[in-house]
Amino acid sequence: DIAMLDTISRLIALAIRLDSFKAEADSTETKEKLAELNAELERRVQELETLYIATRELSSSIELTEILRKFLIITVGQLGTDRAIIYLIKKDEGKFVYNNHRGDISEELRNMTFKEDSHFVEALLKETDLIKIDEAQSLFSPKQIELLRRDKIDLIVGIKFKKKLLGFVFIGEKVTGKDYSEDEANMIFSLSLQLGINISNSELFDELREAFNGTIRALIFSLEARDPFTRGHSENVTRLALRLGENIGLGKEAMKNLLIGSILHDIGKIGVSEYVLKKMGSYTREEEKEMQKHVTLGYNLLKKVKLPQKVLDIVRYHHERVDGKGYPDGLKGDEIPIEAKIVSICNSYSSMISKRRHRDALPKSKALEVLINEKGKQFDPELVDKFVKMISEDNENIE
Repeated sequence: DIAMLDTISRLIALAIRLDSFKAEADSTETKEKLAELNAELERRVQELETLYIATRELSSSIELTEILRKFLIITVGQLGTDRAIIYLIKKDEGKFVYNNHRGDISEELRNMTFKEDSHFVEALLKETDLIKIDEAQSLFSPKQIELLRRDKIDLIVGIKFKKKLLGFVFIGEKVTGKDYSEDEANMIFSLSLQLGINISNSELFDELREAFNGTIRALIFSLEARDPFTRGHSENVTRLALRLGENIGLGKEAMKNLLIGSILHDIGKIGVSEYVLKKMGSYTREEEKEMQKHVTLGYNLLKKVKLPQKVLDIVRYHHERVDGKGYPDGLKGDEIPIEAKIVSICNSYSSMISKRRHRDALPKSKALEVLINEKGKQFDPELVDKFVKMISEDNENIE
């Protein structure tokens, strides 16, 4: 980490100076200098500790909104100000726009934009340090200077990564009215370097996520292309599962896993023979075993992609039964993850209300009856009650 290395290098240089003074610590002047260096060393150690904590916090998130929220909390807390505002580049429009803030920031300042080719942005890109508003009036229009002063903005720091300006931060005056110290300036500059890295990582993650989502859509399309009767099934199951998950109050991470797991729950059918997949009528025992393999095939396929274990569990366990008579592992009751139980209900319901080769679609009311009759046997009773209530109260057509 650049910020940490910068602080460590200054710490090492200070320790070397301190060590050289210890060798000749007899005179009063030298002792005073030694005490001064000791105090500075303590400040540098504290700065390093703060940077370490801040870096760890910023790096613990991949979502941009969360990264910026944490940065603002850390910045305001460490610098003794009560306000800061972040602008980020909007590449498709060629300008920097407001993204997030903390403290009392006027709407006018939040609505302010800065073109990529403006004098201010060009100066900020070249600048290797903080910019004080009072020393940069020529970079702004009189209206901008008026707004910045009215909102008590004192400092500007760029957010950079690999010589590119990703954005910048306007930092308010200290609540004490004092100027920012050199240590505080170093701190915010170091934090801005770390923020640039985290924003770049977040953008890369978004690109990878979009590529991954595209791959998922391609896989689902190729699966459903093999059997037109199941087209749209994965989307229906996902839509129902997310609604039920939200209904019972699943957390953000669980909902993410539920989203991916429900989309991919039948992906293993790619490995099932076309004859079995498209067969009209009932399966033989061997054909049934062939079809049941899709859960382990899907699990093993996605395991190589290194998806979260909770996602893999949904794919593997969505045909388990609470009475222990399901497959592939015969889990029962609470041994089955709740996300897999949710997908089990939604998968069965979606299948029942959809036309298949060997039967017509069931009416919704009949499908709900089947779920109710299977409470405590195939399905989790409490989840069935929640699902039935959700569908019964819903006028939206989900077929």
